Amino acid sequence: MRNDVLNLSTHCLQQWREELAGAPGALHRRVLSGIARDLERAVKFVLPEGGRLMDDDRSVARVFHDLRLPFPVVALEYRSTGVVAAHETPSSKRISLIWDARQAEPALLEGTAASRGVLPGAPGLYVQSISYMDDYEAWMPVMATAYVDLAREPVIPEPGDVSELELELVRHRLRPGFERSPAFPVQFIAHDDFFLDHLGGEAAADAIFRADSGDELSAALAFAALTTCANVAMETVRAPAPLNRKREASGKTPFFDTRILQVADGGYVRRGTADAGGAGSHASPRAHLRRGHIRSLGERNVWVNAAAVNAWKATPAQPGYQLQAVRDENDEAGDLPRPRG
Repeated sequence: MRNDVLNLSTHCLQQWREELAGAPGALHRRVLSGIARDLERAVKFVLPEGGRLMDDDRSVARVFHDLRLPFPVVALEYRSTGVVAAHETPSSKRISLIWDARQAEPALLEGTAASRGVLPGAPGLYVQSISYMDDYEAWMPVMATAYVDLAREPVIPEPGDVSELELELVRHRLRPGFERSPAFPVQFIAHDDFFLDHLGGEAAADAIFRADSGDELSAALAFAALTTCANVAMETVRAPAPLNRKREASGKTPFFDTRILQVADGGYVRRGTADAGGAGSHASPRAHLRRGHIRSLGERNVWVNAAAVNAWKATPAQPGYQLQAVRDENDEAGDLPRPRG
């Protein structure tokens, strides 16, 4: 199999199947079986390490009301770092399970979401974080599902809006500017009130849910934003049929087909405009790097690759960059831009 296929959903479902075949408590059985039903039917995607398809929350905020999934339920698989705050254990593998509320509702929340103010079919995304806990060698979902309300507006939080408890919990993966990144309208629907009491009350539980779901929420929103782009395509990697026949014969969970996002035609590049050195109102006098971002063009969104802007304007006091593709023996893709002084 290709080495970029992780098969995390298969391994997670296999472990849960074995657990459910035992004698778990009623609550544990309800939570695992409910999430497992949707994880099995979800369309699987592999993401880069850390789950960050792009590190640009402001791009997501600009297209926030356009967000939607290409399928009713998707599962994003990726390797990661960090700690599961609720269990104080490292987590090296993650799954972000996402439902487009206009097309599907989590099986676990059927008849429950509406009681928390979530209208059936309203524009929104449900996100369930599932982490592999290294110390326990076990897959475990966060005991709440996040709901992102796409009908509301993202806001830039004011200083002090992020609680000290939440900052402390996410310190291990805090990125610069976290406090001033757009805050997306998210609420958490606990799988049972038992978890609120177990985690120290509603406020403490909410902070833990946010900390342990933060990476998966970021991955979900970036994925939903990128798949609105007209120039983003999908490559499907088929699961090996002979291997699956053997797994099925031995009663094991089969491997799933996996998809990988690709930028069609190398990404959109603006030409003959101020970005290319023109003198329009958006012309940039200084040489600088512009990171990849989403741009709206009429009624469609496109992904714009990272680029050097006005690189020819470099001076000894104001250095510029030339970016070119360099193939490195350790870089299989060979298309990563490398700075040249």
